[in-house]
Amino acid sequence: MLPLQSRSHRFIRAIDMKYEDYSLEDFLMDPFFTDWVKQPTEESSFFWQKWLANHPEKASVISEAKEIILSIGYDNQYNPSQKEFLEVLENIHKAEGDSSIHKKATRPQYFWRVAAGFLIFSAAFLAYLHYQDILAPDKPLAQKEEKPKWITKSTPRGAKLNLVLGDGTEIKLNSESVISFPKSFSNRAREVRLEGEAYFEVAEDEQRPFSVTSGNIVTTALGTSFNVRAYQEDIDLVVSLTSGKVVIKDPGNIRSEQVILAPYQQTTFNKDSGEFSLSQFSDKDISWSRDIIVFEDASFSEIRNTLERWYDVDFIIASSVMNRGFTGEFENQSLETVLEGISFSVGFSYEVQSKEKRVIIN
Repeated sequence: MLPLQSRSHRFIRAIDMKYEDYSLEDFLMDPFFTDWVKQPTEESSFFWQKWLANHPEKASVISEAKEIILSIGYDNQYNPSQKEFLEVLENIHKAEGDSSIHKKATRPQYFWRVAAGFLIFSAAFLAYLHYQDILAPDKPLAQKEEKPKWITKSTPRGAKLNLVLGDGTEIKLNSESVISFPKSFSNRAREVRLEGEAYFEVAEDEQRPFSVTSGNIVTTALGTSFNVRAYQEDIDLVVSLTSGKVVIKDPGNIRSEQVILAPYQQTTFNKDSGEFSLSQFSDKDISWSRDIIVFEDASFSEIRNTLERWYDVDFIIASSVMNRGFTGEFENQSLETVLEGISFSVGFSYEVQSKEKRVIIN
């Protein structure tokens, strides 16, 4: 028998192309996919994690299919044994022309392989019919539910944006950020997608959880106020809770535990390690939502990144500016006033070139 990693690798090569053109309905009827969602194994998780990494454009379809499958009870679900699963793998290898596992199948073995495949397909098809009957009992099977129209809002450097969604949720979008949301939420959930930073005051709705997808992380709440910082260039993704309760998880990592926050707790997700860490925070950490800049023992690189986003300028630094942290607070101040305060404390000269939107630090 081939080692696990070798079997999985050959399995991926044999059927990877199969799923590229799959629609939502195709995934719902695919037994290998539904078995992975309901009862993941080491082999199936290895395959789907690798496949998603190679096909990120399918992430939203996969996520929707998983949500549907997990919301439906499989009364007649067929679960193949490990022996039957390995026999399916061997059949795939044979079709691929792998001489290392060519064996003649006896008639009983062949019968059970065909029977197992038929039962898996039948269970998936019955589950799909059940799903269609729950959501739209009066609809023909082939009729597809219309997908909601998504709206995208973005902010350039030097700008912020206040939004009120259809459910009453209020959002403040920080500079250089992008948020997407459906024109109208479904009856089951409220979902938005964020790149950058935003502060959310979620309208309470116990029947429809509110979730924010940012990078690999999904933050879910009912009626809550929280901040999400998820800029692409940052190595850390930070969720800070001010009221209510949120659940944060990494759906792409089945071994990752979910994090539940209480007020004034925050979790930091490290993109490199894939790990969460928990800490306390104060209002100063989300002061941007009140138009206040706060630096606490900040390095000049942190100061530069903040001011570039806040005032839509580029910094040109002639030499090393400082090697110690700076602490200060500025509320609704001009760029010149902020630079004057920092330069007085740290000791450097600067020139603001307004036309070029540039600051030269000497």
